[in-house]
Amino acid sequence: MDTEGNIKIKPSYESIVSITDPSIIQNANLGIAKDEAGIRLIDFKDLKISKTYSFIGNFNKYGLAQIKDGKYIGFINAELKVVIEPVYNTVGNFNQYGLVSACKTEVNGANNGVNKCGYIKFDGSEIIPINFDEVAQFNKFGLVVVKENVKNCSLPAGDCQVDMIYDKNGNLVVGKTNEAAPIGIKYITTDTLFNGNFVAIKTFNPLKNGDDMPVEYNLIERNNLKRITTQSYISIKRYDSNLLFPVLKDGKWGLIDTTGKVVAKLSYKEIMVTTEGLYGVKYDNNKYGFIDKKGKVQIAFDYDEVRPFNNGLSIVSKGSGKLGVINRYNAKIAPCYFSEVIILPATKQFELLDASGNKFVLNSNGDCVTNCTKFDEIRKLANQ
Repeated sequence: MDTEGNIKIKPSYESIVSITDPSIIQNANLGIAKDEAGIRLIDFKDLKISKTYSFIGNFNKYGLAQIKDGKYIGFINAELKVVIEPVYNTVGNFNQYGLVSACKTEVNGANNGVNKCGYIKFDGSEIIPINFDEVAQFNKFGLVVVKENVKNCSLPAGDCQVDMIYDKNGNLVVGKTNEAAPIGIKYITTDTLFNGNFVAIKTFNPLKNGDDMPVEYNLIERNNLKRITTQSYISIKRYDSNLLFPVLKDGKWGLIDTTGKVVAKLSYKEIMVTTEGLYGVKYDNNKYGFIDKKGKVQIAFDYDEVRPFNNGLSIVSKGSGKLGVINRYNAKIAPCYFSEVIILPATKQFELLDASGNKFVLNSNGDCVTNCTKFDEIRKLANQ
């Protein structure tokens, strides 16, 4: 009743309890009334009463309270408006993106008895369709894996579960491989970033022989949430100064750029970190050479070992006790004759020792500065 004694709501309830949490429900004057049929929300200001429910939960930061109508769950707001209809069997908790997972058996108006799940926003809009057999939790970059049971899979053959990835806005980021007969690829979102810009996605590709699936990786651009890799890779190294990722697939290394384009074909047994724009790589003949940032071979695969370039020069080997120095054009600054070649840290000079213990010094540009007469003789003999 009001302060003048006028009855505003007839005394027909077992109890009426005020809801007091102004930090969540601002400017609201609500209570919960209970009777034999269930519980209702009452707006004391406008004297409105909601429908009867079997359960009404606490209001959350989005101004919604969970309601249960019989065995089905939905959400109501502080104006007693049902924002999300109580048609769901299960719902989760709202996440940092204002989304809640929800599952129901009735899909597209047809009760097929199969539970389907998706994600709903706090305003009631369906962000990820309620069409999937399972949905995971979002990672911190706004990506989530959804799962669909499929009867006609190409790999593994027969029934399988196919994973896809959606973003927080409801966009399909990674769809099915082969729509007609999908491949049962599994994904796990991670919170791992490459170079601060690319999210790593664990990927499991099914094998024909049924062996355990190895872990591979895809990359998704963090800001626009677009997949950049056109296939998964066993290993992806962080990109370098050329903005290229070294990637490994089927035992071979190559290079892709930040759009996923293959710059250097996956043809190499090893690939070294770039130095001065060139990558040391090991080819099928088990010899090393160098390729550039466009994947073009700059130094042929003739060496048993190569080391990073320093001021345009690299220490190379053609076997035990056969070390030398080349430049970026594969010119032999020092032939592969020496038992030891080191770079002196203080001066960046090259110190060379032959099998007899003779010492030779080249400056950082490759010019001889110590024991040069003997060094020139060695070079002449090597070039004959």
